Amino acid sequence: VYTSDLSNPSSQTFINLKAEVEPLIQATFTEAGQDLSAGSTSIVTVTGFTQGSVIVNYVVQVTHTNSSITPTDAVNQLERAFNDIIAANNGSLPNSNIKVASLTVTQQVPATTAAPVPPEPFAEWKIAVICACILAAAAIIAAVAATCIRMHRKEDTSSVMPMKKSEKAGFANPVGNEYEELHEKTSRAGSSGSSASGDVDKMQEKV
Repeated sequence: VYTSDLSNPSSQTFINLKAEVEPLIQATFTEAGQDLSAGSTSIVTVTGFTQGSVIVNYVVQVTHTNSSITPTDAVNQLERAFNDIIAANNGSLPNSNIKVASLTVTQQVPATTAAPVPPEPFAEWKIAVICACILAAAAIIAAVAATCIRMHRKEDTSSVMPMKKSEKAGFANPVGNEYEELHEKTSRAGSSGSSASGDVDKMQEKV
């Protein structure tokens, strides 16, 4: 029986009746939708009640995969299947005592095809690659710095290293050669060569 509370969506009477009939209508449309295609789904939302005993206003959103059926054919097929289910249950919604006088389609919303939006792939992989590139760059910089330091130290050491006498251009060390010549003279003169020894001492101080 219709009461004025059913016109107020915030009233407890409205909320209770919606909670009672909404899942029953949805179950009926889910069963009816199997005639469209296997795995079809239905979502029923009760939007209000109007007087005339009690008329339930609701929206049905149906999803199916049968591309050969037009939207108009789908509505007609669902309506026939729904009425057949009601008739098989003595004019009531299945598993209830709620009588259904008739089903009337008042508006058909154009069908839409929504392409799924895939998530961005390999996000973690991209982060890992970026981190790896940063680490590799740091390793290369460290290797270059270490090489430069080693080369610099090697050049400093070679600049003060004494060289033996050589006849080849570019390899003679004047101080080292002069020291070696005096050393040879001292060896030949022996211990009595005090002047040569003095020269060696002076040359050593020079070196």
